[in-house]
Amino acid sequence: LIDELYDRYGEIPRSAKNLLDVAYIRALAMKCGILKIDQVGTEVHIYPVKFDWSVWSELSQKNSGKIKVIMSSSPYLNYRFSGNDKILPALERLFEDYLKFDSQNV
Repeated sequence: LIDELYDRYGEIPRSAKNLLDVAYIRALAMKCGILKIDQVGTEVHIYPVKFDWSVWSELSQKNSGKIKVIMSSSPYLNYRFSGNDKILPALERLFEDYLKFDSQNV
């Protein structure tokens, strides 16, 4: 889609690129079974429909302490970002990694 827009209209404005990035991340989240994503300051709360401990523990290890499991009536993940992190690319990598780990566990 980005290539098509570029071919037709030239350089894509940053705001339009951000919208496309958000749409892609939402599509990835749906594939991962994510019900909801909230951003609170430098943290993103990720609410999976079904909590897959094996995949999320692998991702927590891979992301060196940035992901914390919050146990409640509906468990969720707390993904903490540092000042250097870009949230959209980090979520994209996280969900793509989830799909890789999840397919390996099938």
